[in-house]
Amino acid sequence: MKIALISARPKIADKKANIEKIKAYVKKTDADLYIFGELFLTGYSCKDEFRSLAETINGESLKKLKKIAKEKNSYIIFGMPLLDEKIKGLIYNAAVLVHPDGKIDVYKKWFLPTFGPFEEKIFFDEGDNLPVFETKHGKIGILICYDLYFPEICKAYSLQGADVIICISASPNVTRKYFENLLPARAIENTAFMVYCNISGTQEDLVFWGGSQAYDPLGRLIAKAPYFKESIIECNLDLKMIKTARAQRPVLRDIKAEIYNDLYKMARKVYSEHEKILKKIKEFHGHLGPYAVIGWKAGLLANELLGSKDGIKGIKATVYTGKTPYSCMVDGLQLSSNCTYGKRNIEIVDKDLLRIEFKSKKDYLVLEVKEEVKKYLDKNMTRGNEEKLAYDILIMPNKDVFDIKTK
Repeated sequence: MKIALISARPKIADKKANIEKIKAYVKKTDADLYIFGELFLTGYSCKDEFRSLAETINGESLKKLKKIAKEKNSYIIFGMPLLDEKIKGLIYNAAVLVHPDGKIDVYKKWFLPTFGPFEEKIFFDEGDNLPVFETKHGKIGILICYDLYFPEICKAYSLQGADVIICISASPNVTRKYFENLLPARAIENTAFMVYCNISGTQEDLVFWGGSQAYDPLGRLIAKAPYFKESIIECNLDLKMIKTARAQRPVLRDIKAEIYNDLYKMARKVYSEHEKILKKIKEFHGHLGPYAVIGWKAGLLANELLGSKDGIKGIKATVYTGKTPYSCMVDGLQLSSNCTYGKRNIEIVDKDLLRIEFKSKKDYLVLEVKEEVKKYLDKNMTRGNEEKLAYDILIMPNKDVFDIKTK
């Protein structure tokens, strides 16, 4: 199978220009499969514009790309914001495989990064299916960027018979070293070809490093594009190598299914502990929402930094908060600390600061909810998903929830 990896810079929020760019690159060379990066149809940094740019698989953009694939008699993979066809308002960060005969296959990104410069959970819903796609050249599994950090996805594909695993990406330069370590590891773990296609160039304050690359089933580099430049590289994947590689390194033969059962039980145990915490907060507060969980986390963190296993003592808490749901922090804080109305060592100040100050004669601690966390919750808060957001906040590290200041 001959593949072409295109490390190109999509134009933000300009689907027409990006389709023309896809068409131009497809014309440059002959290949069985052309691969473009994550959200290439729209560009990565569209934010609120994703809602108006997203299309269904029957949208106008897909019709144009099916025509390009048919004329070239080749497959094309690219990323786009995809509208759910049944539920209005749901959008997925999707990878689309266009077949030469017009058939469309779709993978929806499972793991949506929402930390640092990434805000994907604000705009997208998570996928929940891991399909392997049949082509006339072989079986293909697709993942998107941050999905690569979770080896279970690639393992699921290889166990379903995937010959080639393709990761499309919008990876900024700060993450390059992680991807270049993970890619050959995923190839070796699954004795499958591992192909990576990243966008390049600058979008807002993110610099994407390009560097698309491919590895054989034993983790050896086949081809690699230059960093920080638009480019197209070609390579041939000899799928007959897979049989030899799996004889030399029979990792799929030696998999023990009980390990995955044990992992599931371990994960469920952790989840059960989380459920107990959330149930306790819900019973105390009357309902469950993310700001009550923020207050609960703040009390525990204050206890860790200022107190002992018996809790914080001799400390007064001042909570700067406004109307609901922000004021729900107060109940969460009372539940996890010694600062309560009954003890008269908690004060509420009606200001929308989302800030908690802990003071004693010798200690001073300020926990302020990070602006990106507030933004994420404001964007996504509905009566239907309050409990989901509460769980998201519960499992977030404290450093990602609070700006922490001490004296």
